[in-house]
Amino acid sequence: MQQDKMKYMSAEERYAYKRHIENRRIEMSVVETAFMNGEQEGIQKGIKEGLEKGARQRSLEVAKEALKMNVPYEMIAQLTKLSLEEIQFLAQGKDIM
Repeated sequence: MQQDKMKYMSAEERYAYKRHIENRRIEMSVVETAFMNGEQEGIQKGIKEGLEKGARQRSLEVAKEALKMNVPYEMIAQLTKLSLEEIQFLAQGKDIM
């Protein structure tokens, strides 16, 4: 189909048309590459956030167990990297995120 239309074009029009097609291919390639890079970044960010959330959840579990064993708040804070305020909330039976 393109060949049929191209035979009625001047040399200048054919050149412009071919440049246009090539520019569209490049544009689509750039868009596809950007999409794939963005997708990979999103996956990596999701993994990182999941690991951080899991580590925080584990710290909260350890803190709750330590509180049951009457471990001093300061020691729990050192072990879990939670703040004293967070440990006090846990000691009061409050949930924290």
